[in-house]
Amino acid sequence: MESSHAVGSPASSAQPTLAVWYRFMGASWLVAPLLLLFVAACSPHPHDQLPTDVFQTAGLSEQEGKLYAQVRLTDARLKDIFSVAQRGEPILVTYRFRLRQVRHWLPDPSAAELLVSRRLRLRLITERYEMRDLQTDDVRTTTDPDEARQFLGDLGFMPLMDAAALIAGEAYRLEIHFHSERDGVSRMYRILNRWLTFWKPDDYIHHVPYRRP
Repeated sequence: MESSHAVGSPASSAQPTLAVWYRFMGASWLVAPLLLLFVAACSPHPHDQLPTDVFQTAGLSEQEGKLYAQVRLTDARLKDIFSVAQRGEPILVTYRFRLRQVRHWLPDPSAAELLVSRRLRLRLITERYEMRDLQTDDVRTTTDPDEARQFLGDLGFMPLMDAAALIAGEAYRLEIHFHSERDGVSRMYRILNRWLTFWKPDDYIHHVPYRRP
C-alpha cells in the first residue's frame, strides 16, 4: 500500500508568514508613537539652554510673597537694536512671560502670564528719547542714551503673581518670549524684506525651570 503524505501548496505555506507579518506591522504602528512620545518627554527642550547672545540674565525670584520675572539683554544684542533707534526709527520690544506647571504626558496648564511692550523713539530735532510703556500708556523722555537702553533691555523685577498660589514642590516652567521690530512698518513690508535680504527677525524663546520649596 502506498503511503500518502500531504504536501502543502506554496499559497498555503505563505499564509502563516503573511499573518505574522501583518501582526508585526500592526504592533509597530502602536509601539512607534509611544516610543517617540517617550523620547520627546525625556529629551531636553531646545529652549532650555540660555541663548547667551540674546539674554544676559533671565529668571524668577521670590520676594515678600511675590514672584518676579526678570530679563536683561546682552550688550551686543541691545547695541544692534539701539542702533536702529539712533536713526530716529521707532523701536518696539515685546516680552511675554508665561508660567506653566509641568505635567508629564498631559498639557501644561498656565499659572500666570505677563505681557510687557515698550516703544522707544529718538526725536532728532530735540535729541530726546521718547519712552512709552504700551501697557500703562506712560510716556517719559530723556536725553540720556543709557537710560533709553535700559528701558529697552533691562526689565528689572516685573511682578508676576503671588508665590503662595504655587504648589510647593511642584515643577514649573517660565516661558520667556522676546520680540523686537521697527514700529510703524507694515507686516507686508517686513515679510518682503525678510525674503529679499534673508533677514532673521529678533524673535527668541527661553525656558526657565522653577520649583517653589
